[in-house]
Amino acid sequence: MKANVTMTTEVPSLTLPWSAGRLAAAALGAYGAAAMPAILYWPALPGSDVAAGALLASVLIALTVIDIRSFRLPDALTLPLTAIGIGLAHGLGWASWADRAFAAAVGFLLLFVARGVYYRVRGRHGLGLGDAKLFAAAGAWTGLEGLAGVLLSGCILALTCVGGLTMTGRQVSARVALPFGP
Repeated sequence: MKANVTMTTEVPSLTLPWSAGRLAAAALGAYGAAAMPAILYWPALPGSDVAAGALLASVLIALTVIDIRSFRLPDALTLPLTAIGIGLAHGLGWASWADRAFAAAVGFLLLFVARGVYYRVRGRHGLGLGDAKLFAAAGAWTGLEGLAGVLLSGCILALTCVGGLTMTGRQVSARVALPFGP
């Protein structure tokens, strides 16, 4: 008779005063309010770049909270963030839509391939598809030249998180899940 074996993963989590849904709703409200002038007036409005940055920041805050709490990066936020990044880059004259669409595709493919390689080597997924979709959004917003910096920043932040967990006495191993989106 086989014994049922259940593997558990220690998952560090942060305690936040609001639920992920409330914080996401608040961030999306701020996102909509900040984006409206940029959407309506495009480059004619001097603060369009600021509004675009506020829009990006609010969605990233919502994604951070959701990922910390649920280890998910929902398509309902990552996919529109990619499309909006491509549209704003073109509309605000940062780059052509084709350049940013290409950067988004490269961003997605880089993490998708890394995910596949990790799975082949370790036999389990180390990254979710949400991470790859968020990296596609990074490509849409920063272009190819910004992808390396975004990935480096993410890796440094993840290592800092592991260092912080270790310093507080928590056991950190290859089985500990960390939200990579934030």
